Amino acid sequence: LNTHLSLLNYQRLLEEKVQAEIALRHEQEQLLVQNSKMAEMGDMINNIAHQWRQPVNRVSLLMSNIKMLINDEQIDKDYINQKISAALNQLDFISETIDDFSNFFHPRKNKTDFYVLSAINKTLKIIIGTFQSFGIEINVKGDDFSTFGIENELAQVILILLSNAKDAMVLQKVEDPQITIKLNSKDKSIEFLDNGGGINTSIINQIFDHYFTTKLKNEGSGIGLYTAKVIMQKTFNGEIFANNKGKGASFKLIFNAD
Repeated sequence: LNTHLSLLNYQRLLEEKVQAEIALRHEQEQLLVQNSKMAEMGDMINNIAHQWRQPVNRVSLLMSNIKMLINDEQIDKDYINQKISAALNQLDFISETIDDFSNFFHPRKNKTDFYVLSAINKTLKIIIGTFQSFGIEINVKGDDFSTFGIENELAQVILILLSNAKDAMVLQKVEDPQITIKLNSKDKSIEFLDNGGGINTSIINQIFDHYFTTKLKNEGSGIGLYTAKVIMQKTFNGEIFANNKGKGASFKLIFNAD
C-alpha cells in the first residue's frame, strides 16, 4: 500500500512538473514572438521614414507655394484653400501611417476568423516604400481565404519572409528583383517566391532552427524564421516549408493543418 501511494504521489508530482514545463515553454515562445517583433522595429522605423518622405516633401512644397503667393500679394482664396486641402490630405496620410505602425505592433491575444489578404495588405502598406526604394516589385496572386488565428501574428510572419527576401536580393544585387505572393484557397496556403538566388542547400534544413543565421552578428538575431515556425504551428495549427524554386527561394505557409 505504501509503495502504491508513493507511486501515485510520484506520478502526481511528475504531472505537475510536466504541466509547469509546458506552461514555461508556452510563455517563452510568446516572449520570443514579442522579442522578434521588437527586433524588427528598427527596420520598421526605416519603412515609416520611407513612407513619410514623399508626403513631408509635398507639404513643404505646398507651404512654400502658399508663402510665395502671399509675399507676391497674389492672394487667390480658392487656390490657397485648394493647396491647404492638399496639404491636409498628406498629413492625414502620415497620421494613418502612424496608426498602421501602432496597430502592427499592438499585441493581440484573441483568435478570430479573418481573411489572409487583410494581413498581407496590412504588411505591404507599411513596407512598400522601402521595397520600392530598392526597386523590388511585389505581386499578389490567387484567391483570398479565411483562417482562424491572430491576424497581427500572421502579419509578423509575412514581414519576416518579405524582409529576408529583400535582404537576399539586395545582397546578391539581383537585377529586376521580384517577389510573388501566391494565395491558394483550395489547400489554404500562401507561397512566397523570390528571384534572389535561393537558399544554400547545405543549410536549408537548419534555417528554422533557434538562433541560426547566415548574417553577421550585428545584422540579424537568427530568431526570425524560428519565430515564423512557432507562430504557424502554435497560432494557426499549421506549418512552414522552404525550398528552392526557379531563380530563388520558396516559403510556403500551410494553415490549420489536420
